Amino acid sequence: MHLATNSITHGSIITLKANGIPMRSLLTDLRASMLRAASCTICRVEANALKIDQAAIDFYPIAQLYNNTCIPPGWDSPPIAHTLRDALSLASCSPSEVTAIQVALAAPKAHPTQKLYNLCIVECATSDWELLLQRRLDVLLPGCSVNIPRASRNLFDSLAHTPLSQKMMIIRTVVNSWATSCRYHEKIILDCVYGCNNDHPFLADTLKRDELAHYLVCPRLWKIVAHAYPMQQPRPHPLHLMCLRFADSDPIPMVLAHIIYHSTRHSRGPSLAIKPSNKHYDDIITSAGKTAKAAAKSLYSPD
Repeated sequence: MHLATNSITHGSIITLKANGIPMRSLLTDLRASMLRAASCTICRVEANALKIDQAAIDFYPIAQLYNNTCIPPGWDSPPIAHTLRDALSLASCSPSEVTAIQVALAAPKAHPTQKLYNLCIVECATSDWELLLQRRLDVLLPGCSVNIPRASRNLFDSLAHTPLSQKMMIIRTVVNSWATSCRYHEKIILDCVYGCNNDHPFLADTLKRDELAHYLVCPRLWKIVAHAYPMQQPRPHPLHLMCLRFADSDPIPMVLAHIIYHSTRHSRGPSLAIKPSNKHYDDIITSAGKTAKAAAKSLYSPD
């Protein structure tokens, strides 16, 4: 499932994976791949880096040499030869990663494989999941006081026996990664796609944007969810909906909201950029209601 840029930190993946969310860090995989390539796959790493340095010196007026690294003006990253050299010497690794890799390679029959490097990098990483959760809730629920360690535990306890697809929708919600026009910094920032602004169109302080912070409390969206799925409360608190308030929270209402919203954006995308009429919003809500009932039927079967 696609996440918005910077939704999840490298360190937070450790906690998610330990709690049944099978995510992998692309950054870790890339670094491990580079370490393996430098040590096992590509020959003459040092020699190639020296050739690059010499070329930079020979053409100094064109390609300037900064701190013994060839980065001509306009280049956005060092040459691959330098990156490989740094990987081979472990210069790109932290001290704890260097120690872990050296210990792992010293073990009997150890081979510098990508998996070995990956495990060493993960072993040395520090989880920042709770810091990430706090930052996300500061945006989604400004001014709301939350016991972050308890909320985190409630989240993972509530999702313990939930299908993976539903887990990912809840995590995507908690880290503020719905595909809204605000979150993706689109050129045109939409209003609430269900027409909340039509309730009070002339009051500026009531305008609702296409962003998750609004949809967590959007009366029109949650009315659609409530019609499709029996909830204990008509409009539970957002912390409850995100499975952060109790250890046995029901994830299905938020899963339904996630499905309904993204179905609306996918099916109605271009037309939403034009200020729709009340009738158009009525059509959107009717269509969303059908989506909600179909989704609820597949997710929930009453006893």
